[in-house]
Amino acid sequence: MVRHYVALLWLLVMVEEVVGCKWLNDVTVKSTIDVVGAGMHRQLKLTAHLSNQRRFLECSIAYKLTIPRGAFLDINGARMVLDDGQSLLLRDGSFNVEAPMHRSKSVAVDVCTWRPLINSFVFTETWTLPVHLRYHRSVNTQNQSPSVRFDAADVLIRCERDNIFLEDDCRRQMIQAPCDCSTGGDLCSYLNLRSGVGSRPSVVAHVPVGQLSHLLPVTATTVVVVLFCVAYATFATWFTVQKEKTE
Repeated sequence: MVRHYVALLWLLVMVEEVVGCKWLNDVTVKSTIDVVGAGMHRQLKLTAHLSNQRRFLECSIAYKLTIPRGAFLDINGARMVLDDGQSLLLRDGSFNVEAPMHRSKSVAVDVCTWRPLINSFVFTETWTLPVHLRYHRSVNTQNQSPSVRFDAADVLIRCERDNIFLEDDCRRQMIQAPCDCSTGGDLCSYLNLRSGVGSRPSVVAHVPVGQLSHLLPVTATTVVVVLFCVAYATFATWFTVQKEKTE
């Protein structure tokens, strides 16, 4: 019962915050994510679509994405596939690419874009990132196949010349994020457009792993094959030696 009251109180606070920031009432945001490919090497496809009833006045966009434990980002590949107007910054340090799933941790990533929103009603951007799934422990059955869930990115925006955007009710919801992801120096105040929207979209990638039920037959087959090869090599050697003696 206490949990229900806490959840209701949190919901009321979030609704009050969204209503309080008048600028958010005119903005519609949709952030989606998809995993493309198969095996251990995939592509994250992320799309952000924004629309505003009042026009975006000289706004800047950034994204906050979390790579979950069980996966890691190909940093060099990511910087190659991003457009010239985009840059990437790891917020929580670098990835340990050798760590298995149970020894890994999630890492936050900032992606900045320099595509300005100047006197426009609509903004749409799609970008991809190469991601690798980590090795997981073997499972008993195929139905227990492990998976990694990727959440859609948070869309951050700042409009330094929009008077409504700069009102106090909106400032209270702002967060700090890098002004420039290529350097990671100064921080700017952004408004998280996912505030109060509810559950964010996500996608699940299933990880190919070995099955423990195959351990016994695979081990037995391997042992039999090895013993056969050893016996064959021994017999062939003995036969060759005997043939040389008779000659």
